[in-house]
Amino acid sequence: MHRRRGAGASLLWLIAIPLAMTAVAAPAVGQSGTGRGEEGGEPAAGEADGSFLYLRDCGVCHGEQGQGTPRGDNLDDIGPAEVDYALSSGRMPVDEPGAERRRREPKYSVAERRAIVDHMRSFIAGQPDIPQVHPEQGDVAQGAKLYFAQCAACHQWAGEGGALLGDIESPALGRVTPLQVGEVIRAGPLNMPAFVLSDEEVNSIAAYVERLKRPQDRGGSGLAHFGPLPEGAAAWVFGLGVVLLFCRWIGTRE
Repeated sequence: MHRRRGAGASLLWLIAIPLAMTAVAAPAVGQSGTGRGEEGGEPAAGEADGSFLYLRDCGVCHGEQGQGTPRGDNLDDIGPAEVDYALSSGRMPVDEPGAERRRREPKYSVAERRAIVDHMRSFIAGQPDIPQVHPEQGDVAQGAKLYFAQCAACHQWAGEGGALLGDIESPALGRVTPLQVGEVIRAGPLNMPAFVLSDEEVNSIAAYVERLKRPQDRGGSGLAHFGPLPEGAAAWVFGLGVVLLFCRWIGTRE
């Protein structure tokens, strides 16, 4: 009886060991790939394949070489600055052709955006390139003058944006980065014109836009920084309202 039990246990081990080795080896085989498979799968984690990302998310509308299709515009006349701005602000890619190009959370990491831009350099105009923006080197006072002269008419004096003509709306600047400030100044995307400014002037405007995000309301409440309309409304509602209540209180006294 003891010998039979031992033989049975030996047979179980002989079966279990190969099965265990197969179970351990199977995941290892599945994880051994380091790039796209023969069927064109996605790049491995940590890689940024600009060609793959462009063809997957952009080429279906804009064409393999940016030549445009019925679903998307020709990209011949844009440069890396406008491409990087559209990707970093989440305005591209859109869910469907003709969708509104509004600010969203960006779909790509910095490395992926740069990989896409580098891939597109072979078929886009190449200008303007992605600028180097250093707001810490800018002059806030000079930036304020330039902003009021060139930007405030559309983006509002406090950077809150607002409606313009027709369906055009100027975006608020609360989420814009210094690099995006430089990109839109150089490239003039969508309905915004491009400006010819020096690097020092771009740095100064970027410094002022950063200051707008943390305003110092020394005179009291900023009232959301929407300008004279809420300020006038506050004066009428609270100022005149208090006076009327006071007059009514005097008139009802016995």
